[in-house]
Amino acid sequence: MKLYGYITATALAAALAWLPATAAEPVFERTSYSLYLPDEALVARGPAVETLVEYLKAIEEKTAEILARQGERNGVSLSLVVGIKPGSKSKLWVVAADSAAAAEYRTLLAPEIEAIPVPEVRGYNAFAINADFWGGDGWTGALPLPFPDEWIATAPGGLVPDAALSILMKD
Repeated sequence: MKLYGYITATALAAALAWLPATAAEPVFERTSYSLYLPDEALVARGPAVETLVEYLKAIEEKTAEILARQGERNGVSLSLVVGIKPGSKSKLWVVAADSAAAAEYRTLLAPEIEAIPVPEVRGYNAFAINADFWGGDGWTGALPLPFPDEWIATAPGGLVPDAALSILMKD
């Protein structure tokens, strides 16, 4: 399993190492995670490592459940980028080689993914679950850090993800 980030959070990496791969679900297979914050920011903002691991697991399980209801489709590789903020709010973006596929999967997944209870945090946080749906198409163009187009357009030259999330996740 690969874990990407500016500075990998050692404790999170250790906790994720025991999280089993999702290959048993033929419609969804996690290939790696991407973290957007350095260790110091992850610790300061939270959530606790164990809590974040449980949240990631809930997102993966919900995604597999949603996909299983869809029936067989063409394979696609993509990144589920999740931003969380204080007040238990989340937002999902999807990054894929094909912008139409990204929009389709965001529309399909966002209502249920964003309804998953969000761990309490003390500042913005973001991560990506990089995955293959139905075997994937082998695209890895967004790695190591997938940046949604909306982030780039919102915070050109700004601190990503903080600048983008502070604008895009306003109540």
